[in-house]
Amino acid sequence: MRQMMRSKKLNDGIVRILCLYLAAAVLLGAWYLTGDRAAAYDEVKEISVTVGYWGGKEYTKQTVSLDELADACGTNRAVYTWINGGESPGTTEAEGIYIADIMDYCGVDMGSVYYYNFATRDAATYANSDQQWTGGQLFGTRYTYVNSFQRALKDYEEAKQAGKEEDYLRNPEKHYTIDDIYDYQNRCYTKGAWNKRETVEPMLALRTRSSTWKGYVPAASLDFDETSMLSTGKPILLFGQAGRNDITRNLMAQMVTKVHIWFNGSPSITLSKQSIKGKVGSSDAVSVKVSTPDEYLSGQIQKEIRFKSSDAAKATVDEDGNVKITGKGEATISAIYQGKTVGTVSVSGVAAKKQAKKEKNAGSGTGSGHSSGAGNGAGSSGTNGSSGAGTAGGVSDSNSGGLSDSGSRRISMAASKSGSASKSGSADKSGGSAEGGKVYEISKDADTLENRASDRKSLRWCLLAAAVAMIGGGTWQTAVYRRQIHWIKQAKKAYEEL
Repeated sequence: MRQMMRSKKLNDGIVRILCLYLAAAVLLGAWYLTGDRAAAYDEVKEISVTVGYWGGKEYTKQTVSLDELADACGTNRAVYTWINGGESPGTTEAEGIYIADIMDYCGVDMGSVYYYNFATRDAATYANSDQQWTGGQLFGTRYTYVNSFQRALKDYEEAKQAGKEEDYLRNPEKHYTIDDIYDYQNRCYTKGAWNKRETVEPMLALRTRSSTWKGYVPAASLDFDETSMLSTGKPILLFGQAGRNDITRNLMAQMVTKVHIWFNGSPSITLSKQSIKGKVGSSDAVSVKVSTPDEYLSGQIQKEIRFKSSDAAKATVDEDGNVKITGKGEATISAIYQGKTVGTVSVSGVAAKKQAKKEKNAGSGTGSGHSSGAGNGAGSSGTNGSSGAGTAGGVSDSNSGGLSDSGSRRISMAASKSGSASKSGSADKSGGSAEGGKVYEISKDADTLENRASDRKSLRWCLLAAAVAMIGGGTWQTAVYRRQIHWIKQAKKAYEEL
C-alpha cells in the first residue's frame, strides 16, 4: 500500500513538472510571436509621408499606395554597389522609384528639409534603419561601381565561351577580376574602380536582387533577370556610396512604411494685433499667421492654436479669436500651441458714459394793465404741468384792460456726450502684421517618436515574466521530485537490510 502511494506521488510530481514546462514553452512562444520580427512575407502596400519640426509633432501629409506612386512617378532601374558589415563588396539590381520623385509628388520642398528618416517594419533586425539623413547625405553626389563589375563579368563570360574558364580561375592576374575592383587588404574599392564610377540617385526599390562578390566567379549577371528579381520585404532604401571605403549595407532599411520629413527650427507664429482698447461691451478680433516651409504643415499648426483669456470678467475670447470686452480693467489674450504660449494681446476696457434725457419747460401768462402800464400775470406751462410766471409791459387807457405778452424762460438739462460702443469689423483670417509677433520655439528636449506601441511592450514583459516563473516552478518541482526519489531509495535500502 505504501509502495502504491509513493508511486502515485512520483507520478503526480512528473505531471506537475511537465505541465509547468509546457506552460513556459507556450508563454515563450507567445512572447516571440508578439515581437517585432522582420518576415520575408510581410507586405507593404502603401507608404506615408509626414512633415514636422525636428523634435516636435509630425503630421501625415499624404498616404499613397505603392502602385499609385509607381504609376504617377514612374519606375527606374539601377545597380547599386556597397560594402557589407563583413567588408565584402556587393551589388544590388534594383527597380523602383527615385526618392526625389516621391518628394516632388508629395509637394515637399527638398531645399528646406533638415532630416529625412525612414520608418520600417524591420527595425528589430536592422539596427540602423532609423538613420537620420540630412539632405546633403542622402541627395549629395553618390556613386556606383557597376562599370567595374560589368567589366569583370564580361571578361569571365568571354573566357568561358573560349573554353578558358580554368585559366581564368587559375591565373586571375591575367584577367579583370574582383581583385581589380576591391582591395581586400585595405577594405575599400580600388582606384581603378573609383576612376570608372558613375553617379546614382537614392531610390525606394520595389524589386531587387542582391549578390555578395567573394570569389573570382561573378556573383550576378547584372541583367535584371525577371525570374530572380524579388519583391518580398520591399520597399527598400537604396543609395550610392560617397567614397571608396563607404560601408553602407547596414543602412539599407527594408520594408519602409513611412518617410519622415523634418524641418529645422520652429514655425513662425505672429498675431495680427498686440493690444486692444475699447469700451465695455465692444468687440474685436485677433487673427494668427503661421509660416513654415510646407503649406500643409502651416495649416495644421494653425488649426491647433487655441486662445485663452487671463480674466473672463474683463475680456473673453472664442476659438476663432473673437474678443469681447466684458469689464473695466486689464486682461491678456494668449495664443497657445501644444501647451506653450506663442503670442499675447493686451486688452484694456473702459466704462461707457451714460446719456441724459433732454427736458424742455416753457411758461406763458396774461395780465390787466393800468395807466402806469405795469401788470402782472400768471399762467400754466405747456410742459410737464409746471407753472410759469411772466412779467408783461404795455400801454393802455385808464379804463381799458389789455393783454400782455409774457416772456417765457426755458429750463433744460445739458445732455452728456455718451459714445455708443463701436463694433470692429471681422478679423482678416489670411494673416496680419508680423511686427511685434511672437515666434514659437519647440523644446530641443522633446521626445522623438517611438516605433512600437507601449502596450505591446508591456504584454511582452508580462509574458516573459510568466514564462520565467513557470520555468522556476518547474525547476523547483524537479528538485522536489529528485529528493523524493532519493528518500525512496534510502527507505528501500534500509528495508532490504532488515
